[in-house]
Amino acid sequence: MLGFLKALKEHYLVCWFQCSQEGFDAYAGSKFVFEVQISETNDIGSPSVFWERIPFFLTLDDLAKVTVIENKVKDKLRLPPNTHDIFGMDENIQRWYKKKFEKVDNTYTNSGSVTQTVSLD
Repeated sequence: MLGFLKALKEHYLVCWFQCSQEGFDAYAGSKFVFEVQISETNDIGSPSVFWERIPFFLTLDDLAKVTVIENKVKDKLRLPPNTHDIFGMDENIQRWYKKKFEKVDNTYTNSGSVTQTVSLD
């Protein structure tokens, strides 16, 4: 996690990027979320007075742009070769993995969670 904090009288504004628990994948990239909280302590993820993820702060136009960016990144992703370990696993695991390469077919909403895919390309 990478965070920022600022004291606000009796509270703290705490913002952070959190990488997906799935980790980084050389083929599928990685994902992250951005979260914001106002709390009595400066600890990331501590009980808070206010907590939201980035979609809460975005307009519908902003969310549509996020979808476009997500799909541009996914256009650059390539499935691993057939010899990759994933293709020796259960069909359900393979389907789950392959979904990481599929384009986003809907615009994110303000009440949802946006996990943005990133790639090193």
